[in-house]
Amino acid sequence: AAKEVAYNKPIILIKGRKPKEEALFTDSYIGSLIGSDDILDAAFDRSGVLRVNSITDLFSMAEILEKQPLPKGRNLAIITNAGGPADLATDALIEQGGRLAKLSGDTVEKLSEFLPAHWSHGNPIVGLGDDLSDIYAKAIQVVATDPAVHGILAVLTPRPTVDSTKVAETATKLTPDLKIPLIASWMGGEAYSRGDDVFTRGGIPSFPFPEISIRIFNYMWKYRENLNALYETPKLMDELEFTENSKAEQILFDISEQARAEKRTALTEVESIKILKICGISVLPSMNATDEEDAVDRATEIGYPVAIKPLWTVAHPSNAGGVRLNLMDENEVRQVYAEIEKEVSKQLGSDAFSGVSIQAMVKRAGYELMIGIHVDPQFGPVLFFGTGGTLLRTFQDITFGLPPLNTNLVHKMIEKTRIYKALKGTGPDKPVNLVEIEKILVRLGQFAIEQPWIKEIYIDPLFAGPTGIYALNARVIVFGEDEKSKVKPAIRPYPFEYVKRIKLKDGSDIVFRPIKPEDEPLMVKFHQKLSEQSVYSRYFSYMHVDSRIDHNRLSRVCFADYERNMILVAETEDTEKNIVGVGRLIRIGGSNDAEFAIMIADKFHRLGMGAALLSHLIEIGKNEEMGNIIGYLLEENTSMIKLCKSIGFTIRSPMYAQLIEAIYKLNP
Repeated sequence: AAKEVAYNKPIILIKGRKPKEEALFTDSYIGSLIGSDDILDAAFDRSGVLRVNSITDLFSMAEILEKQPLPKGRNLAIITNAGGPADLATDALIEQGGRLAKLSGDTVEKLSEFLPAHWSHGNPIVGLGDDLSDIYAKAIQVVATDPAVHGILAVLTPRPTVDSTKVAETATKLTPDLKIPLIASWMGGEAYSRGDDVFTRGGIPSFPFPEISIRIFNYMWKYRENLNALYETPKLMDELEFTENSKAEQILFDISEQARAEKRTALTEVESIKILKICGISVLPSMNATDEEDAVDRATEIGYPVAIKPLWTVAHPSNAGGVRLNLMDENEVRQVYAEIEKEVSKQLGSDAFSGVSIQAMVKRAGYELMIGIHVDPQFGPVLFFGTGGTLLRTFQDITFGLPPLNTNLVHKMIEKTRIYKALKGTGPDKPVNLVEIEKILVRLGQFAIEQPWIKEIYIDPLFAGPTGIYALNARVIVFGEDEKSKVKPAIRPYPFEYVKRIKLKDGSDIVFRPIKPEDEPLMVKFHQKLSEQSVYSRYFSYMHVDSRIDHNRLSRVCFADYERNMILVAETEDTEKNIVGVGRLIRIGGSNDAEFAIMIADKFHRLGMGAALLSHLIEIGKNEEMGNIIGYLLEENTSMIKLCKSIGFTIRSPMYAQLIEAIYKLNP
């Protein structure tokens, strides 16, 4: 609900941050690195809520979002009469993720027509001369037309010859015509406060120092990017319902039953590898050894050099016994085996040591990443991604998301990490397959939602290089019999239970399924083929196709909140899938009732699809424990009225001009 509200009206929240030392979880390795604020930030991002860190920022953002448009990007132009504030503003902008806009040649040329010859000829725009009465206004007017500029910061430092109030007045006159945000910073304290008053009356936010203005601008573009990401059409992916695969379902059942029978919560390496493979994650082959001779034999079989680590005795092998790399011969294997056994026994007791795992050394260039799932007591499954290996503790470069996630949202997660730039490729280093990493994260999040017995999946390192991505080490923890998870996911997952296949009167195979964000292109095609009569019957007016397929409108339909809006599409099961019908149940605020509507492609009229779709909506309404299902029909739409009567709807004569009300009591 917050996401839908935030799209039309900003939600700004302030909450004190807890120190990192007060991490929520201490019963696992990754849990000790997760703080409550990390998960809260992920929840706020997913909801479109803007979190600020001070009362000042709270009221500043409320003011600026009321008076100024959100920037389309993070590129800022800085206009000032002094170099010092320009440097401070630039440092703050870049440090917080913003960018200096690169002025076009045309913009530089236009500015040069009225600025002194010694002006900076770039951004920040510095060296405005002595007579500033209308210079700021002219500069703002020119810069605002540059497509690369997403916002403007005007900074004025006090000078005896400058009438700051007059400068503010001329700049304020431009406000109604600007399409990008303008923020002012009139420095000099109370002596120059009249300029601030002018800006306030003119709808331009003004702050005493440029660093504050920069912080506010950075809030603005981050908020805009977050809102855009929430409704950005994701890339299509393969079906994610793992449990539809009967073989995978049986494997998962056997693993969970075996762990419960042995009264353990940590899965073995073999079991963990099976889990990873079901999630589509490649695993570097390994062999287990339970004594020195066995270890030598396995290392010889794999081929030197090898890596050796303890079997699952601790969450992270390097903490007890370590991961030993580049072992070149039999003697090194024997020595390392003895050292690991001694170290694990010393730290955890002799019963904790059960052998070692041996893998071939990775000989390719790449990066060690960390991904996984941790179940939070309040928010349910939380997906994490970041820098892995021995650098994890040092950098704590981790980001979080609440599943289910699509490719766009996991890409935003990856972008937040410091290792992202390296993964894209820098200098001679080739990039890794980021698309494959995104797919892995999406699958992992979906898997955690479908398997409530999973408490933690911790993959570290996940090796990512130009030639491949595969897990080198993983650990899976399940809930014990007495602590079975009762925490629901924070976001309702895709309701696979409402997928239904039918056959029409002409033999066509159709599948009814809840809509997905990826369906926007198919919905565009669906609307483009509708007749005017079908559109009029649904919307009670001739709504133009351009309005119906507008991204801002259609994306909000496809990004359905399944708790409040259950929207179904009817899809052909041909080689080329097409949407040929849409049905929806929208909960009515303040009641337990829901409003229904259906629309069928003209080619599929009178084939039984409408009756089947409406009947399926009724079954969903029962499952969702709704009260009544209500629909409004045009009086002239006799075929739909007849259909409703045949299914059991009560028809009420015109409640409004030319409208019929149809009611189905789910609990008569």
